[in-house]
Amino acid sequence: MTVDALLNFHPAPSTEELFAITQRLRAIFDEQGFDAGQQATEEALHEYPSCGALKISAGGLYFHYLASALAHADDPEQRGEALFEQGEQQSEEPGEKLGAKLLRINALTMLGRYDEAEALIDSLPTRPLADADVLRLNLRLAQNRLGEAEQLARKRLLTHVHETLGALMNLTTVAR
Repeated sequence: MTVDALLNFHPAPSTEELFAITQRLRAIFDEQGFDAGQQATEEALHEYPSCGALKISAGGLYFHYLASALAHADDPEQRGEALFEQGEQQSEEPGEKLGAKLLRINALTMLGRYDEAEALIDSLPTRPLADADVLRLNLRLAQNRLGEAEQLARKRLLTHVHETLGALMNLTTVAR
């Protein structure tokens, strides 16, 4: 018997397995309620204790089902926030780390813990002086790699449209 088998340790799931686990957990929350979803989530976390991406996904589920969680668990918002924090620390992907921090900020804001959210916002990296996507787009245009340039331009446009819509929604909220 191996030590991994003895301790019931499994390496991190693949991206496809992680997606399947998250979908299964979401279905349990939806179909069987919060308690069953929480139990299944904790079992998955126990199976993959060092998987930052799973902790971020689990935290996201707790965040999503927070209203139900507030009525049931001891302190589920703390559990979700702790999962985001652990996921951020254990993840090796910069995008996952940033995503976990952004989810923590949103959770803290939703829970009215504004000072903590503000401190996390202050810890975010500032925007770089040069936008790599703009530089890459200009490079692709100079190289006459127009298909790639078009994809980059579309990506930038969608990003700016999304940011503009968000700003308009915020202004609408202020106006109300």
